[in-house]
Amino acid sequence: MIKHYIKIAWRNLSTNKFYSLINIGGLAIGLATCLMILLYVFKELSYDKHFKNHDQIYRLVLEKEVNGEWTRELYFPTGLPYALKSEFPEIKSATRINSFGLKYFKIQGEYVKLDQLRVDKSFFEIFSISLIRGNTDESASGMIMAVISRHIAELYFPDEDPIGQIIYQKPAPWPTPPLKVTGIIENIPSNTHFKADIIEFSEENEFSFDAWPQNGGTRMFHQYIELTKNTRWEDISRKMPSIYKKYNFPKEIRLSFQPVTDIHLYSDFPQDLEPGGDIRYIYIFSIVAILLLLIAGINYINLTTAKSMKRSREAGICKTIGASRSQLLTQFIGESLFFVFFALLIALLMVPMAIPFFNSLYDKSIVFHSLFQPGVITGIGLLLTVLVLSSCLYPALFLSSQKPTRVLKGILPSSPFNFNLRKILVIVQFSISGALIACTFIIFWQISYISNKKLGYNKEQVLMIRPNNMREQGKSFKQELLRHPGIMKAGTSSWSPENPYSSYTTVSDPKETGKEFRFSFNEVDPDFMPALDMELVKGRFFSEEFPADFQGIDFGSNRIEFSDENMALQKTRSIILNETAINALNLQKPYINQVLSHKGLSGKIIGVIKDFNTVSLHQKVPPMAFYAWKNPNRATVYLRLVPQNIKEALSYIEIKWKKFFPNQPFEFSFLDETLDQLYVSEKRLVRLFGIFAILAIGISCLGLFALAAFTAEQRTKEIGIRKVLGASVANVVALLSKDFIRLVLIAIVIATPIAWYAMNLWLQGFAYRIELQWWMFVGAGLVAVVIAMVTVSGQSVRAAMADPVASLHSE
Repeated sequence: MIKHYIKIAWRNLSTNKFYSLINIGGLAIGLATCLMILLYVFKELSYDKHFKNHDQIYRLVLEKEVNGEWTRELYFPTGLPYALKSEFPEIKSATRINSFGLKYFKIQGEYVKLDQLRVDKSFFEIFSISLIRGNTDESASGMIMAVISRHIAELYFPDEDPIGQIIYQKPAPWPTPPLKVTGIIENIPSNTHFKADIIEFSEENEFSFDAWPQNGGTRMFHQYIELTKNTRWEDISRKMPSIYKKYNFPKEIRLSFQPVTDIHLYSDFPQDLEPGGDIRYIYIFSIVAILLLLIAGINYINLTTAKSMKRSREAGICKTIGASRSQLLTQFIGESLFFVFFALLIALLMVPMAIPFFNSLYDKSIVFHSLFQPGVITGIGLLLTVLVLSSCLYPALFLSSQKPTRVLKGILPSSPFNFNLRKILVIVQFSISGALIACTFIIFWQISYISNKKLGYNKEQVLMIRPNNMREQGKSFKQELLRHPGIMKAGTSSWSPENPYSSYTTVSDPKETGKEFRFSFNEVDPDFMPALDMELVKGRFFSEEFPADFQGIDFGSNRIEFSDENMALQKTRSIILNETAINALNLQKPYINQVLSHKGLSGKIIGVIKDFNTVSLHQKVPPMAFYAWKNPNRATVYLRLVPQNIKEALSYIEIKWKKFFPNQPFEFSFLDETLDQLYVSEKRLVRLFGIFAILAIGISCLGLFALAAFTAEQRTKEIGIRKVLGASVANVVALLSKDFIRLVLIAIVIATPIAWYAMNLWLQGFAYRIELQWWMFVGAGLVAVVIAMVTVSGQSVRAAMADPVASLHSE
């Protein structure tokens, strides 16, 4: 019997090649897209779940109340997790991680970039990363112990034993001891919230925690704990008030615990070890996958019910010769399963071809064999079940329910319900397509807006370089660079777009108890603001003509702490604020020469600059304060280049770099390109949404094209009669097209509020955003209507151009 069903299904497929191709093609595209999204979703959801006891590992998060609102951050006094471990037997292990990101190391005589972590030796107690060879307990005077990944060992030590090898760090403003390799670890999986090619070890007793430090303490590490089995973090949280009291926590500070498996998708801290994902995109892509599959299923329902006239005769004959309804139902569902299975095979061939494109677009490492994981197979099974039930069950029930006596007498099924159902489904298809088109346009316009928005400074043709040991040769280096005609200006600053949060602190107003502000502190030389063409609102920039600009603490020498003693030295030092800082502090005019004596911020205001964006436009400009420095140890140097002379200027800069910093590799980046990297995820999103919109409208148009062809076929004789009676080609095209275009217009009306709601929610994530306008949705709707008109008109013109004599010949 099954063989018989397969034979009939194959016969129907080969007999109706045109409609079968559209059905299978639409289903295959929808399934392939769903499978790609399924792979992406499972990859994102799998982060850090490969660690043993991952459900017991937590990262500590500091929560601080500022002006009635709770803010969250990751950096707080080092040593705290060990204090918690000593207090709670429920805490099995504790450790700390500090990421240095990509750093230069000298291996085998050449500089290479490696991802570096600094951890406690208890790191391997919590994070189950296999140690292939060596150990983590060795020590040596004057050197730091480290382990390297298997990939690095094979890449740089192919013919010798890496154990015992010495790796030198790039020269820095402070002493940098060499690293001794004591072990080789397994490569860290890509679905981990940190990366590491090389891991160096710190001492667990390096920093103790006896009480909350008044000056904030040393804050470098991310801090983790592992709870004992069957212990929940809520159990620890309930006991924390006693810890706050014992260790003198400020009343506005508390701790929370973030599951390690939540870090990738639910964390948006600027200090995260690696850029994370976004759970919102998981929801968005999952919904899009379901919608695309729904559109493909709608095609199947529409074409199957539209073709029911021919299949009803077949059902009638089968019933006449004794077939039961259940047998017919089994046959038609079997045919549907055959179509779906055939489409799935094609989809499985399409996915490997799409994976490289998706990986390059979204910077992922998805692999095809992930499809065969139990969870993914379960997901595929659910998709197929939903697809079969949603798109195959109704046509099978409809065809098997026909009465043979009526069908064989020539009374063919023409249920108004079927006709209306097809209309509704076409509206659903184009509502989805229209909404995706509108969303794609709006995302594109928002990305264009933030890319072109004036930031408060001129970001074009600005080169950034980061030399070390600037204190010794920084001034001479700048003077040498400015001799080249292709370099117009040069300035240095502690601020860089890659790390805009490096120097945030809390400022308290002494006049209003409990009122605090999060300030961004930046140290700049007198040439920085002019180099970036920043706009001065009041007062003046820093200048070497005014010695008071540089008195007080030497910001360039070391990272300072804003203690009361240190702040006393700063009371007469010159300071420049941005407009947001003036408003936050509620200063009264005239601002210039006012002396500030806030806790965390003091000095004499000499200038006010126009707000400029130092972070992504997702966030508002923070209050900012600037101090002057003369000879910083490390800084970012900003060079404004002449547009017509960039290549020659780069060559000159590299020559001078090698002269002044011979032991440091020459690296540079352009400010505008670096700022564009802040919106990588949004640019990827607009590309993917564009692809999804094209697929949705493409699959919808396939179905619309087939329905238009079927309608023209059914009305062949009517068209012939109308042409004999004098109807023009235009009249016939309008007759055949107007019903479909009307459905598309209704779909656009439905899609508009859906797209408006979705995009309004998405835009809430930007502090600076476009305003949604009616013409945006009208434009997207016109695109959908034009595409639908082109799709339908092709079949309509073909039918209208047919010879009426041939159409009426059989009559």
